[in-house]
Amino acid sequence: IIYDTCKLINPQNISIGAHSEIKDYVIIQSFGKVEIGEYCQLNPFTVIYAGEVKIGNYVMIAPHCMISSGNHDFRQVEKPMRL
Repeated sequence: IIYDTCKLINPQNISIGAHSEIKDYVIIQSFGKVEIGEYCQLNPFTVIYAGEVKIGNYVMIAPHCMISSGNHDFRQVEKPMRL
């Protein structure tokens, strides 16, 4: 079930398993592959902003959660990540 107020950006990159529920005002913006397993529940105002994310089966995500994938270089601890 995908509620009418959801926004799926680049839906060709998004797969949603059987019996999953994507509730009101969820935003999924994919730059790569986003996989949501079976029997999942993404509650209102969840945002997934991703290059690549895989969510397993039977996962519940609370309202207002933000999931973002990235490839920041965290090995240079003496240098701020923004730089």
